[in-house]
Amino acid sequence: MRELNVRPCLQADKIEEYMRAWQKRAPDLCKVYEIGKSGGYPIMVAEMTDSSIPDCEKERAILTAQHTMEISGVNTIFSVGNYLLSGDAQAQEILRKQKIILLPCANMFSYAKQDAAYQFKNEAGIDEYAAFNDDLEVDAEKAPAAYALKQLIDKFRPELLIDAHGMWNAGTGCMEVTGAYSFANLNYCYDRSFNDTMNAAAAKAGYAVFSEDAQQSLRAMIPLSQQETYRDRFRMGAPKMLAGVYAYIKYHTLAINMEVGIEESGVLRIIEALRLGCQPLWATQDGGYPVQVIRSHICSDSILCGGKNAAERRQSRLELWNQSRDIGHAILAPEIHGLQGFLVSLNTEKALSAIGRGGAYSLQAFFDGLEKTGMDLSEVRSLYNNIEQKCWVECTWKNDGKRVQLSHGLKMRLALPFIDAEPKRVLLNGKILSKGEYSMFRKGNFTYVEIQTSDNPDDLLLAVVEYEHKPVSYGIIEY
Repeated sequence: MRELNVRPCLQADKIEEYMRAWQKRAPDLCKVYEIGKSGGYPIMVAEMTDSSIPDCEKERAILTAQHTMEISGVNTIFSVGNYLLSGDAQAQEILRKQKIILLPCANMFSYAKQDAAYQFKNEAGIDEYAAFNDDLEVDAEKAPAAYALKQLIDKFRPELLIDAHGMWNAGTGCMEVTGAYSFANLNYCYDRSFNDTMNAAAAKAGYAVFSEDAQQSLRAMIPLSQQETYRDRFRMGAPKMLAGVYAYIKYHTLAINMEVGIEESGVLRIIEALRLGCQPLWATQDGGYPVQVIRSHICSDSILCGGKNAAERRQSRLELWNQSRDIGHAILAPEIHGLQGFLVSLNTEKALSAIGRGGAYSLQAFFDGLEKTGMDLSEVRSLYNNIEQKCWVECTWKNDGKRVQLSHGLKMRLALPFIDAEPKRVLLNGKILSKGEYSMFRKGNFTYVEIQTSDNPDDLLLAVVEYEHKPVSYGIIEY
């Protein structure tokens, strides 16, 4: 009979020594400290970053392995720590642009048992992976490992949280998945291509990557999903709170759970995620993780966090996220090629007074309502002067909320659906902006126009872009 032994790994009483050796090896790059106790062992944390670069310029990522008896996950986080201190050029860039917080082995009780029977247990007999409650709290005495992770999430308010899971015995494996199969429908991150790029890094090295096609099912959000006949056709999830859900709810964090069958596959995927966090991603100009968009209408015109550096964007992200109930936006539908308009509301009472809760309008009636708030829209009216069609104003404001308070303003991003679009005029609340008052970039066959507002913007913000583009053909295509 083939015997499956526990995977090679650090002994529980050697973890502190191993991690403190990181700091001795690279004191300018690594700080190691104890954050709590589990099973009589210290819970150790490592912060890795290039201390010569101001923290305000850095994104933040927390890497952990909550099910510590799933040893391949723990080994993966330790291995990433070794890579970050290796002197590799990519590792150096990551540490220049980010602060990486590693919590490789929080549930030391479970880890020290080296027994799969303790995979989901701690000294209190509970699964710390699901120890967060619906009040967004953790019992520090009963769940010290989950509480340690919560402390780090609250302290750093990270852009990225990765939780590595996996296997305990050598010679065993699991389906390698990234960002899938977890409680509370924590399936996918904000930009699916982020996960796909992570997976591609492992696939390029020869590792099998799960296609996830069976997970692309509908979420159980409609009454039909509760009928026994159809339940198995929906993604049910489970009503449990996780650290990733907590980080998302509190801080708009990009939370990714991953299964690791072979450690190198997990390491390659995480390194790729950290690499992506160093560069401007798909529809952004600023470097960093895809957490900047707070509100979007069908992924076109969007509200983004403001600020000049990573720290200001983080503060802005939290301000906007925590006041999202009181933020609204509207678009004029259908969109008119050559003209794009986007309205943001930071004062629901004023938005309701101006245009109500949306619906069918003539364009001029829509502008009449906004001018009651004091806007001068003469320039905007001239752009739409020869357009007679009615528009449908689609609004997101729902409650009579308080005035949104901001310290770094926000960005309004308008997505013009032509790669060759050339803005002629960009207006904010009727004022024509100079080229220095907005920015433009092209990605994915879109031309994006971004307007950074003042730190304390007006209650209602109407952005309009007049642009030119190459002629397109409409109608039936004959072949």
